[in-house]
Amino acid sequence: SKATIYERRVEPLRPLIRHLRLEESDVRKMYQAFCKIDVDGSGQVAVREFLDFCDLDPTPLARRAFRIMDLERDAQGTTDAAGANLLSFEEFFVGVWNYAAGDRHNLARFAFDLVDKDGSGKITKDELSELIAIVHGKKDAKSNAVAAKMIKMMDRNSDGTISFEEFLQLERRAQTMLFPVFNIQRQMRKKVIGQKYWARATEHRKRVLGTKDLIELHHELKTGGHRLDREAVYKPTQLKPVGVLLTQDDNVNVSREPRVGAPVLRSLSRNVRTVFYKSVLDTSGIQYFLVSNRGQEWVRASEVQVLSGDATPQPHEETTPAEEKEAELVAPALGDRGVAGAGDGAGWQVAVDPSSGREYYYNGTTGETVWDKPAGL
Repeated sequence: SKATIYERRVEPLRPLIRHLRLEESDVRKMYQAFCKIDVDGSGQVAVREFLDFCDLDPTPLARRAFRIMDLERDAQGTTDAAGANLLSFEEFFVGVWNYAAGDRHNLARFAFDLVDKDGSGKITKDELSELIAIVHGKKDAKSNAVAAKMIKMMDRNSDGTISFEEFLQLERRAQTMLFPVFNIQRQMRKKVIGQKYWARATEHRKRVLGTKDLIELHHELKTGGHRLDREAVYKPTQLKPVGVLLTQDDNVNVSREPRVGAPVLRSLSRNVRTVFYKSVLDTSGIQYFLVSNRGQEWVRASEVQVLSGDATPQPHEETTPAEEKEAELVAPALGDRGVAGAGDGAGWQVAVDPSSGREYYYNGTTGETVWDKPAGL
């Protein structure tokens, strides 16, 4: 039988789920949270959706935290019109679990990756100066001087940079450096499932895997043991044009996703030539062209003429209304409480499963669904 969209999206995560020793209810909680954040139903979470959901200001640090979780952006060309990356459910699951279930060592690693913008495994004076400026609210000569002093103090091999091991020693001496990282984690925990869940999940992760980075572990499991090369991932790449289009209508909408009803970014007038980078079919068989190598900008094939190039479409996954309803109604089996318990005990609402007519209970705070009436409701 045809796999459901939930099963298709979870399948790449199965090896990691087994290593984490998670229950299926834990996976479903994450999937429900993902669907709540994905407000436009595109099957991907944009940085603006994520930060809005977590009540985080779009600071450079918050945007970079999102960027760390998005390891497929350049290979897939999945950036939106503003250059903000998009997360699949696979990336969302691994990234949120890596961050929200992280102890102080994990957060230090996360902070190191935030500062190490090029993924080289080393922090330069300029990168450290930027972190100090974020902590203190401004970048000036003082932050540069402090960064230079810290590197001189902690750079044991005198190469002018700080490794992660050296960064750990620095973090112990200047613990305020992690305050912004703790704040992002706190908001993520609060909004995605709940604080109590992640407190228990952190202890579970420590017992099962120690301080192992989950993004790196997931990559190793997917690639048969190959280590993650962050420098190669962070290196910017661009899609190459494969052909030229000519607009046929007076107002050709450029949308953020290749699907009917997607948000419109701008319009093109008649007889405008534009290159395209690939072509896809949505689940209804409607063809779209990607017209930007910087982000998700799509035009419908019926509104343009192909002047040159290969217009052969590729399949594109899209969430159907039935599958969206499925995401809302995925409920754990009886007694399946997961590694972090059944929830925070508040926020329960009664709902009806339209396929069976049965009542079930949904917790808006934790994202959990159960068939049995929760205690205290």
